[in-house]
Amino acid sequence: MYYVISVFLVTYRKGSSGLWCQKCRTFEAWKWTSLSGFLGWWGIPWGPIYTIQALFVNGRGGFQPRPQNAAILRILGYQLYQQGRLIDAFAVLREALRLEPNVEASQLFDYLGQRQETGATRKSAASLSSLAMTAAPSLLMAALFSYGVYRVATEPSGYETAYQAPGTLLAQPSAMPETRPRTKANALIAELAGIVESRAPVVGTHYEGTTMVQDHELDRSKFDEEQLYPVADSISAELHSGVVDSDGFLASAYFNAKLFALITAR
Repeated sequence: MYYVISVFLVTYRKGSSGLWCQKCRTFEAWKWTSLSGFLGWWGIPWGPIYTIQALFVNGRGGFQPRPQNAAILRILGYQLYQQGRLIDAFAVLREALRLEPNVEASQLFDYLGQRQETGATRKSAASLSSLAMTAAPSLLMAALFSYGVYRVATEPSGYETAYQAPGTLLAQPSAMPETRPRTKANALIAELAGIVESRAPVVGTHYEGTTMVQDHELDRSKFDEEQLYPVADSISAELHSGVVDSDGFLASAYFNAKLFALITAR
């Protein structure tokens, strides 16, 4: 069973080995997969790569050397047969032959199969149940990671993050706004903010609620209206393209961009 621990630029990938029954293998899978799921992602760039690999391997029951496992299972199968536990011997030999062909094991397996097929089928169902339990932690961690990536990718940013629609608009029934015009308007406002940041020095800060806001000193002579008006006009084009602007986001973005262009015009 593999596990991964990452801290910033450092990633450790290790393994824990043992000879485990199905119950113990399930426990080991939960233990090491949970460790990787919580501590493996946080290294750049190998943390996520090694963690996904560890989840995949552990979900399959760990890395199991086929020749060694087949030899151990053959010995166990013979011992169970000598003890009269024919159903268990049949199930163990079947797994051994799945890993590696063997003439003597195959002959004993065929003999037991004629007598114990029904009981072995029940054992097979139990084996599948154990495999599902072994894979469960990997599937859970992979689902949590995928959800986290989805949330980060879909979270609003820039002007869209701080925008709050007026109460009168929120009270109206509204259709879902189209994503592309909002995304483009958000990018244009970010472009406008970049222009301001590069040409208006920071002279202080203040708080609006719990959010710290930087105060810029605006000097109209440092801004070029020919650079600002196209930003406002591009947002206007999105606003008047016939899309749904139920919460007034596009109108607000256009108003702010146009107002800023007007106050800086010479």
